[in-house]
Amino acid sequence: MPQVYWMVFLCFLTGHLTDGYSQASTPPASAYAQQLYQKATRTSASYYNGKEYTIQEFRPQGHQFFESMDWLSASLSYEGIRYDDLPLLYDLNRDLFILRNHDGLHRIILDQSLLENVTIGTHAFVRIRQGLKPGFYERLYDGKTKIFCKRTKDRTEDLSQQRVLIIYTPHDYYFLLKGDQYIPVNSKKSVLTALSDRKKELRKYARTLNFREDRENAIRNVVAYYDQIK
Repeated sequence: MPQVYWMVFLCFLTGHLTDGYSQASTPPASAYAQQLYQKATRTSASYYNGKEYTIQEFRPQGHQFFESMDWLSASLSYEGIRYDDLPLLYDLNRDLFILRNHDGLHRIILDQSLLENVTIGTHAFVRIRQGLKPGFYERLYDGKTKIFCKRTKDRTEDLSQQRVLIIYTPHDYYFLLKGDQYIPVNSKKSVLTALSDRKKELRKYARTLNFREDRENAIRNVVAYYDQIK
């Protein structure tokens, strides 16, 4: 406990010493003090107050998580505070972010209403509340025109072999944000239609891309080229 009190005092003191700085130019000492405080108080952090997450499937075909069943290192914004290097799972079937409890034995469901964004490696997930079905979407491109992807996994039960076989099937749905409107873009045709004011130039450029082999990257490249020539 004395260590925690010392961290609190250090953060308080550093904050007073740096009052003259803007948020954009916060000195390294303040950020370092915040990191020390978070590390010292991590076991009592508010994000551990969620419900326990349990897995009941036995040897399913595939799994319900983003990328891996193993814990992934993530950064997130929770109750307006940023936390780094947290062990996380993302259940794509239920659209839930799961945190490993500090005891290492339990999985905790983060309160989705208090969670704003999550970064796993190079993948940035943001909460969208309006315009689309509320939930978390990966931001694939963040230019003047933006692209978001809803990553899901459907859960089905196969009863044909005298036992229940759980199958998880991934699906990705892409949305282009143009102005204040979200437009589904899951094919070359739909992308060109959504960006019809430059359709002629984009059609020529799209011929150089392989939508069949790498649809996601092709959509991203078309939209980036659209922003470039618009």
